[in-house]
Amino acid sequence: MDITKSGYVSIYIFDVFVRLFAPWKNINKVWLTLGYSHAAFKASMTYDEAAQRLESLDIGSFLYRMSATKIGQWAIAYRTEYNVLQSIPEKQNLAEALIEGVSDGRYRYPDGRQENTDIGVLAVLAKDEYEEIEVPEENWYKPIGSTFEQCKLCYDHVKNVKLEPCGHLSCVECLRKWRMQEANKTTCPFCREEDRSSATIKFTYKPDEKRKKTPPKTIPEENSSPKSALKTMTSLSPPARPPKPGRFSPIAPTIRAPDPPEF
Repeated sequence: MDITKSGYVSIYIFDVFVRLFAPWKNINKVWLTLGYSHAAFKASMTYDEAAQRLESLDIGSFLYRMSATKIGQWAIAYRTEYNVLQSIPEKQNLAEALIEGVSDGRYRYPDGRQENTDIGVLAVLAKDEYEEIEVPEENWYKPIGSTFEQCKLCYDHVKNVKLEPCGHLSCVECLRKWRMQEANKTTCPFCREEDRSSATIKFTYKPDEKRKKTPPKTIPEENSSPKSALKTMTSLSPPARPPKPGRFSPIAPTIRAPDPPEF
C-alpha cells in the first residue's frame, strides 16, 4: 500500500492513516473501498469547499474529508433541505458513521451520484472481529421451507447482525428499513427491546458425528499363535454378568440372624 509519493512514511503520517482507515484488521479493505475508489472521498477539500460543492447538489448528497481541526478524524458533510451540515464522528470509525447516516437517510447520494451504498459491505468493514454463532443441528424451520441462517424478516438475505442485549438475529438491510420506518428508533424488530449495540456475526457448523469412523475391532491373524488368538477373542467378548444375589452368593449374608427373644 503506497500512501506517499516520496517513498518514506513517518510515524506521524502512519498514525494518522491508521486512525482514519480503522479498524486495523480491515485497514486495506477500508482504504480501497471507502478511500481509493469511493465517490464521496475528498482527500484535500476544505470546510468551505465542501459546503460550496454540496449547495449545488441534491438533498441527501454527502462527502467526507480529513478534518483540518482534529487530526486523524473524519469530517462528513451532507446536504439537508435547508443548508449544508458537517459533523465529526469521534467514537466511530468511518464505516460505522456511514452506516448510521445511510440508515437514517442523511447520506443517500455520494457526491451527488445516484449510487446505492451497500450497508452489508459497510458492516463487514466496520467490525474488527466477528461473533461466531453455531448453527443448531436440528433445522427447526424446515416445515416452513426455511433455515436457521435465513433472515426471518425478508426471507431473502442471510442473517449477519446480532442485536444486544436481546440477542435476536437479522440482516443489515432489514434492520435499516425497520429503523427508518420507526423514525430511527433503536429497537429490536422482533421484541421491541431497546438496542444498546450490535455485532457482525458469522455462522459456524458442528462436524457431522455420523461421518466419524469408529476404530475397527482387532481380528486375530491367521499366522498368530493359538494363545494370542484366544487372548484377543477373550478381550472382544462381552464382560461376564455379575451373579444374582442368592443364599450362598457373596452379596447375601452368610450368618443367620438370631431369633427374637420370647416373652
